[in-house]
Amino acid sequence: MDNYEDIDKINSLLHYMKGVEQFSCSFARLTKSRSKWCPLLHGKKIDHDCYRSNPRITGLLRWANKYIACCKYIDTDRHATDSMSELLAKLQNPELVIDREGFDALLTDMRGLISFVENDVTQKLNRLSCRECDRLDEALVCFQNYCFYSSVVMAVSAVEHRIHEMIKRTTPTLHERQFKNAMLGQLVST
Repeated sequence: MDNYEDIDKINSLLHYMKGVEQFSCSFARLTKSRSKWCPLLHGKKIDHDCYRSNPRITGLLRWANKYIACCKYIDTDRHATDSMSELLAKLQNPELVIDREGFDALLTDMRGLISFVENDVTQKLNRLSCRECDRLDEALVCFQNYCFYSSVVMAVSAVEHRIHEMIKRTTPTLHERQFKNAMLGQLVST
């Protein structure tokens, strides 16, 4: 994760967390070298313009925003995700961060909340296949881009895949004979 704005990884965060690493590790790696980040080196107070435009800060905020969206989407502890959203709002506003100590305090609180929900997130992702994660990631991207119908289509596609896999596992010959090309409506009505 050397590229702080790796859009492909951000857009497939559910799948990335399922297959590569937990978000707490990603978050730790993203913030590891923060003592050398330009906005935090301008004296006692953070330079607001530098903070808003620094690629490491904007990348970190983008990753955190997507993680929070994923947590909400998979129905992780609502209180924790709301608290993460509040912390993110503070991190997005350099007037509220003020200095490096304030920045570090917000990051520490964010790390704590990420650790708190991580087992729940991992358990939920373990129930999903890679294909389902891909489709749900795409549904999230569509939703964040205000393509609501597309978002629904991709979420339904994930559900459809789950039902196909369940039928395939329990009665493979029936699936091959009757349901191989069935869409969700046909699967549910039968």
